[in-house]
Amino acid sequence: DWPTHQGVYRWCVAPARLADAGEWIPPTTPGLPPWLRLFDRPVLVVRDGDGRYLAGVGVKRHDAYGHEMAVGTAPEARGRGLARRLVAQAARRVLDEGAVPTYRHDFGNVASARVAEAAGFPDRGWRSYGVDPP
Repeated sequence: DWPTHQGVYRWCVAPARLADAGEWIPPTTPGLPPWLRLFDRPVLVVRDGDGRYLAGVGVKRHDAYGHEMAVGTAPEARGRGLARRLVAQAARRVLDEGAVPTYRHDFGNVASARVAEAAGFPDRGWRSYGVDPP
């Protein structure tokens, strides 16, 4: 009866050379979506001219070696390439900190797979499987 999940697990050492898109700000900054408030370090965010959230990346620091990207884009901002630029930008920072950037997405999340590929996270055939308590 426990829920399970599975997905594609990716990593990179050479993020795509995409222009930076966002700024690193505290996760407590007003106007951010709730999921970005869970991070304990700065998050990378793009906002419009009025300061409204468009897209963001948080970095999950599982340990000293692997830091996982979590990305989200507001529906009205999708299709502009913001997520891929943010993921590549965040991956460069993770590498500068001496860790390996990782990226996991569900098998059926085609949009997330496209972001990963475009940001420099190839599908190396690695898979992840997990079980969550009910």
